[in-house]
Amino acid sequence: MQDKIDDQTDAISKGIQAKRFDAEDVEVPLADKEPLLGLVSKVIASIKTNALLQVGGELINPNKWTAHHRFNHAKWALNRWDFEQCNRNLEDAMFLTREPELQQQVTLLRWILDIIASLYKIRIETKRDFTALSNAITERLEKFDQLDKLPSEEKEFYAKELRKLQEGVTALKGDDSRTVTLFYLWHARKDLELSSNEVSLVWLLKAYQLQKSVFLDKLDPKDTLFTTLEQVKAGLRAVIDPIENAELPEPVNPYDFLGIFKDRWGEILTRDIDKEIFYAFNVLHYNEPLKEEGGKESKPPKKPKKGKEKGSK
Repeated sequence: MQDKIDDQTDAISKGIQAKRFDAEDVEVPLADKEPLLGLVSKVIASIKTNALLQVGGELINPNKWTAHHRFNHAKWALNRWDFEQCNRNLEDAMFLTREPELQQQVTLLRWILDIIASLYKIRIETKRDFTALSNAITERLEKFDQLDKLPSEEKEFYAKELRKLQEGVTALKGDDSRTVTLFYLWHARKDLELSSNEVSLVWLLKAYQLQKSVFLDKLDPKDTLFTTLEQVKAGLRAVIDPIENAELPEPVNPYDFLGIFKDRWGEILTRDIDKEIFYAFNVLHYNEPLKEEGGKESKPPKKPKKGKEKGSK
């Protein structure tokens, strides 16, 4: 049975590709009493070639949920700052979908991806880059009216998220020490994921210099942060300016230094630094309100009114 399905699927797929080569719009018809072999083969072929199925006078996209799946994976990849994976999933979703709403959601997420990826590539010292990026965000916001298939709530949600990113860009341009420190920690984290340990340590040293006075004021001189810092400096000096026959210092795991830095700074600020990094340089995603039966938007249960319970005196 498998061989027959494979052979018929290949034949149908080749026919679809041939028609597309001739610039024909291809639909795969399913008869009311389609034989099982033909039914299975046509469905598989339509999935492989991304062709629509014609069923009972309606057109069905067999890749509809795969497109949504790819779009969700794009959102997850963006939240991990995995720009390449996000882009690949967006390309797949756009290729597979036939829904105008999802097409515009993909377009919107691509705008956001471009902005965050551009922000990551910026170097603090180049002020003109911040101005250009802020202007790019404004231009995207002005194009929101083009997303006419999306609900106003979703557009308002993402407009707010983009403005939040724009505020971060403005803070970086103005050398806000807290935002710049978060920016350095973001880069240190990303470089660790790329196995660029020495580069990550440089970012961490830059972050330390910005918060040095805070740490010296708030922490014990014997704190692990300071001893680890000296190890890092010694290690980098040995790499940059090695001394012949000198004993190499014990290497510092950059993950450990990053963790210590975030813990100490978080304790001083009473903030979760990982969350601060995320909220500064990423976006939350819109969740469509759940619908009750009949299409009404569900509402949270009402809080009970304050008062005496039955039987109370």
